[in-house]
Amino acid sequence: MARSENTGPENLQPKYRYVGSLRYIDACALRDENTESDSTYGDDRLHYLADAIFNVTPLVDTAGDALERYVYRRYGVLTIYDATWSSIRSASSYDIEYTYTGRSYDKETGLC
Repeated sequence: MARSENTGPENLQPKYRYVGSLRYIDACALRDENTESDSTYGDDRLHYLADAIFNVTPLVDTAGDALERYVYRRYGVLTIYDATWSSIRSASSYDIEYTYTGRSYDKETGLC
């Protein structure tokens, strides 16, 4: 029996690197993405801005322009808006993970 092996390079680099905020243990300050095959991050950097209880409210780029905006109802139920508040999105265009009080967002239930 012939055995075939995967001869391609194995990529062990995580897709995202998160940097936490100094203000709160669960707050995320920014996310760097490695979009190339190298091991350096920062190819695509997003900043998480939060309100007084560390809910991520807008997601902004390095120029400070809003990319998406987030509104929360009871128990962390999330509504995602585009940058101009003109339309509601069914899912994040940026695969955001940390939202309500800095917690991880569960896409299946829509809760944190």
